[in-house]
Amino acid sequence: MSSPSLILLLSTTLTLAVASPWHTLVNNLPSVLPALKYGDLTPPPVTGGRGGATPSSCVNGFQTYADTTWDLMGLPYTVAYTLQACINVCASSGSSCAAAVWYNGNACLQYTPAQAAGQVMTPSPNPSLPRTLITRCTSSVTTTTTPPVQGTTPAPTPTPPVVKTTTPPVQGTTSGPATSAPTGATAAPTVAPATQPPTPPTTTGPRLVFQDEFNRLDFSVWEHELTLAGDGNGCFEQYTNNRTNSYVKNGILYLKPTFTADVIGEGPMTGNPSYTLDLAALEPAMQCTGDQFWGCSRTSTPDNILNPIQSAALRTAHSFSFKYGRVEVSAKIPRGDWIWPAIWMLPRYDAYGQWPMSGEIDIMESRGNAPGYSLHGNDWFTSTLHFGPYWPQDPWQLTQGAYQIPGGKSLADDFHTYGLYWDSTGLYTYIDNDANKVLKVNWTKPTTSGNYFYDLGNFGPSLHASNPWQYGSVGSPFDQEFYLIFNVAVGTTGGYFADDGVRPWKNDQYGARDFWKNRAQWQPTWKGDDVAMQIDWVRVWQ
Repeated sequence: MSSPSLILLLSTTLTLAVASPWHTLVNNLPSVLPALKYGDLTPPPVTGGRGGATPSSCVNGFQTYADTTWDLMGLPYTVAYTLQACINVCASSGSSCAAAVWYNGNACLQYTPAQAAGQVMTPSPNPSLPRTLITRCTSSVTTTTTPPVQGTTPAPTPTPPVVKTTTPPVQGTTSGPATSAPTGATAAPTVAPATQPPTPPTTTGPRLVFQDEFNRLDFSVWEHELTLAGDGNGCFEQYTNNRTNSYVKNGILYLKPTFTADVIGEGPMTGNPSYTLDLAALEPAMQCTGDQFWGCSRTSTPDNILNPIQSAALRTAHSFSFKYGRVEVSAKIPRGDWIWPAIWMLPRYDAYGQWPMSGEIDIMESRGNAPGYSLHGNDWFTSTLHFGPYWPQDPWQLTQGAYQIPGGKSLADDFHTYGLYWDSTGLYTYIDNDANKVLKVNWTKPTTSGNYFYDLGNFGPSLHASNPWQYGSVGSPFDQEFYLIFNVAVGTTGGYFADDGVRPWKNDQYGARDFWKNRAQWQPTWKGDDVAMQIDWVRVWQ
């Protein structure tokens, strides 16, 4: 979204994917399971239990419990693409690892004896994400097996589904790095299991560095934008921090637009009587975050009404940013006229100057209008790079890709994975899997100025544009750390919605007034939670 002007860090240890011929993951869920304290790590079996509290056979000193709900907060991860790899992590740590949890098929979390003693396993008839508990055997009988010889093909370990059980997985979605590595990426290799104790691996590969499954809204990670500035695009929403516009329900993050009149009344909002909305606050978390374009205080008049919509924008500007890697977001876009959802990124430090000098990466932007809308509705989305030596010199049309879901469907029907792969040679975006590329930019081609984007934009003396990237790399400004943003805007006087005779406002100072006055045209398309952008999870690998 252009503008004119938990999350757990993982350990740097990488555990290789190791398939196991002896373990079969139990995916059945227990119907009844009491809370069990793991003081001695010997949970009793539940009568008739299926998975959950019923351990696997003791093999090579370890037993497993499928579909547990052990708390995972506050401990470091190690990447482990298979259950056996997680067992090897615990085994290689000796007595310091009393138990481990294999989480969602790619992360392994270890517990010391003291940490394990305080954990509780609780019922999980509908777990948000499958987890497998690993403990050291307490039985005197241990079954050992002979690991396969190097070069043989071990039997695969079934992998728990990535998408939460409350949301059906979309066919073709990915849960992590593609098995076929793109240019510049390193695929995680698969090796045969090592004999006990395993030798720590030396090969590197992608590791999970950021993850949120939205079992709760973590305010230490996600900062709310609080402003009336309308994204700098003349949009009609006010961004708020309240649980009407941003909330987590059943493991899904909702960013939902609502009506300002429901909060302050239609009279004050429309200047009858005049009303001043001031976002000044004593609490640090509630202070206005953007004062451009009268973003921190506005006074209503009959012609210049207050922002008629309240919505949400969340960002990781102060908690997480990264340079190069892979981002995936599982999301369902909104359905409703004139809604503008976006998943995008901005530079952490603006190393090359103010927007657009330091760049912008739009992974997904769409419109909530129905399929058939003149500028494309919710069956389409675009990915875009913004760059330029000053505003309004931003030739974004040169770096935009578009995608339409086939079969007469809508992107608002189901969750889809919106992805970005980015390295020092270029980037591309995709939907659902790495093969469905939407935007692809490669900046390794020879350049005249030494910078790909300066040459691409044909900037130069005729535009009186000095090169803001002359001291950067060939791919600058996209060689710096960027942070994540999720937001739902509504309307704009900046041209994102076509002036085709259907839009109930003009791109002038009265746009918000006319949008609200003509709400009978669009309000029937806004139905319940369908107007929200819904996000199931976000993950970043490097």
